[in-house]
Amino acid sequence: MRPARLYNNDMHYRAIIFDFDGVIVDSERWWEPLMEDLCSTKISDWRKGDNAKHLTGADLQDNYAYLSKAYKIGFSWEEFAKAVENLTKIIYGEKTSFLPGLERLLRELTKRNIPIGLASSSKRAWLDMAFDRLGMGDYFPLRATGDDLMPGEGKPAPTLYLRAAKMLGIDPKECIAIEDSHNGALSAKAAGMYCIGMRNGFNDRQDLSMADECIHGFAELDGGKLDVLLHS
Repeated sequence: MRPARLYNNDMHYRAIIFDFDGVIVDSERWWEPLMEDLCSTKISDWRKGDNAKHLTGADLQDNYAYLSKAYKIGFSWEEFAKAVENLTKIIYGEKTSFLPGLERLLRELTKRNIPIGLASSSKRAWLDMAFDRLGMGDYFPLRATGDDLMPGEGKPAPTLYLRAAKMLGIDPKECIAIEDSHNGALSAKAAGMYCIGMRNGFNDRQDLSMADECIHGFAELDGGKLDVLLHS
């Protein structure tokens, strides 16, 4: 196991880029059972647990590509996309909430003039649905989303994080990514970022061993730790 090392004191990080699902909002707790139900209904030889292992964190096109390769599926891309869109209305439109401590951290980063970015495989419309209902969207004016991806560019590829860093105008090596999924952590590290893995209470099956460090909620990123992290 990698020794505990929350911050690299030799590096001056200048920005924090957040994943969305499972980091900003608790949507993964709803995605997991709903996607398991969808796949087990549509795929006769569905292996329970493959959603968490292979689909979480990846974008919709890459999810369908994986399913097409790994299983004998009985639905088209259009049918799959429509079924997932229907799930989003339940998840983002009705169910999901912000993770505890998020607003406090965002206020603190804004006070310190630390740039904030967002890198999510989800569609921009899904993010908008959640932010419109819950608020706090103004903290994330710059969003790299799944809408901008070509097939194969979703997480674990680094494309989203590189795009988010470019939007912020900051070298990826000077960015911290906060991620809750295996695919997401791989993406952040491939982009050259320092990755903090988020243990949020519903992602225990996610392998975050490639993250530089894991936290168990935003309370662990208090003012003192941010001083060390950001050399502020």
